[in-house]
Amino acid sequence: MPEWPRRFRRFLLAAGLVCLLAGTAAPAAETCGQACLEARLAELRGKVVLVDFWASWCPQCRWEIPELSRLQKELGPLGFQVLGVSLDARPEPLERFLRKNPVPYPVVRGTAEVKSSYRVVALPTTVLINRRGRVVSRREGFVEGEVLEAEIRRWLGPKRPASGP
Repeated sequence: MPEWPRRFRRFLLAAGLVCLLAGTAAPAAETCGQACLEARLAELRGKVVLVDFWASWCPQCRWEIPELSRLQKELGPLGFQVLGVSLDARPEPLERFLRKNPVPYPVVRGTAEVKSSYRVVALPTTVLINRRGRVVSRREGFVEGEVLEAEIRRWLGPKRPASGP
């Protein structure tokens, strides 16, 4: 890979690093377009990633958050990562929500471009991505934690801790 794409990716990651600090007000309001989201997913390659498209005003989305938090805590050491993509129109409601309800995974504010690219027409929408970066599952609407966990464990494979950073 030529040097400039690596530098550009590093720049995007550095510029968006604030987004990775979930649970704090300023990072949650950071807007993440298609390039930003793709850079984050590239960084997570090698892990099973659940991208959760949600909004603070959506009751079903809020119902899923405790289960997603539990799954992140339990399965994170096995190579799993949740990435929350809020589709709130404005940053303030998202910031307020995350101040009151911090989560143990990164949350970014997605753009209309991201919503369109992932064909999000209902909230919540969960997209499961395997270790090779391929979408292996897509669900619209509330999904029970046990259903998500079974699917995630299937893609994680045998229990083993995630390798270094």
